[in-house]
Amino acid sequence: YRLQFGLEKLNEYEMLSEKMFQQFNLMKRYFDDDFFINNDFEDLMTAKRDTEDFLSTAQEFFHYFALIQVTTEAVNPNAVNKCAEVLDEFQKSVEGMSPAFRNVVHDTDHFLNSRGNLSKSKMDEYTTQMKQNVHGSRTNMDNLLESLKSLRDFLVEMVQITYGKLN
Repeated sequence: YRLQFGLEKLNEYEMLSEKMFQQFNLMKRYFDDDFFINNDFEDLMTAKRDTEDFLSTAQEFFHYFALIQVTTEAVNPNAVNKCAEVLDEFQKSVEGMSPAFRNVVHDTDHFLNSRGNLSKSKMDEYTTQMKQNVHGSRTNMDNLLESLKSLRDFLVEMVQITYGKLN
């Protein structure tokens, strides 16, 4: 029963990591230096929404860190250290992107709430600022992608090991 319960929980965590991975793939294009080249309002709003979606899912995932460690220990005690390492790396990678995420989400909200009438020139000015805000975040985005892949791969491995123990 312990293994079946652990398998069920690991499947939930793995699905949540898949959701983050898909959201990351939607979001990452906004952090390319040349994405906001068209100075388009819809691009800005989509970037904000997709970034918020990723952050929301990541925040939800953070709530499960202790449970992931407990579940890992229950199904494969030899992987506890690896689990802690993978979770820690993921958290550090998200934190490393926090300033750029804040720029996309918070600064966009602030811009939209404080500017009143959005003229073409104000929009151009803000998207130029946005390009500067995300400039240089490529390395941190790459680190986040790698840590997200490691997290997902670790959870899949734990699921596979647990299936193997059930057979």
